[in-house]
Formats: sequence, C-alpha cells, structure tokens
Amino acid sequence: MLQAGSLDNEWAWATLGGMAQPMTPIKPEEMLKARLNQPRVSWEYLCQQMERHRQASEEFSKDVRSGTLKPGAESTGDGGTL
Repeated sequence: MLQAGSLDNEWAWATLGGMAQPMTPIKPEEMLKARLNQPRVSWEYLCQQMERHRQASEEFSKDVRSGTLKPGAESTGDGGTL
C-alpha cells in the first residue's frame, strides 16, 4: 500500500513495501495554490450538509438502540441495512 510520509527538504516521500521512495518535489507555493484552488461551497450548502449528517447520525443511533441494525452493518438511512 502506498502511503504519504513526512516532508523532508521539500520532497514528498511515499512508503511502498516498507521502503521510502521520493515522489515529486513539493514547493510551498504549489501547496498554497492547490489549497486556494479548492472548490468553494456556500454557507447554505454547508448548513444543509451538516443537517443531513445530523439526521443520518440520529437515524443510525435510533437503529442501533432499537436493535434493527446488526453489528458491523452499515445503515442506508431508511432503517434498513446495505
């Protein structure tokens, strides 16, 4: 499995099979540009997303408490399991 390691001298390192391999040089200005170019979302969209997450969490908790959700199963949000 490929995993990102720590940054050393502005180089990104990856671990592949336990050995660190250099990937590509990452410059701070490139990292900042990538961060600033992320898609923006509106405050309304964020609030809607948080509300959907809250409702799904409540439904999941209710399923767990009522015993309708089997241990290790994922909820579909409609009271059933996947």
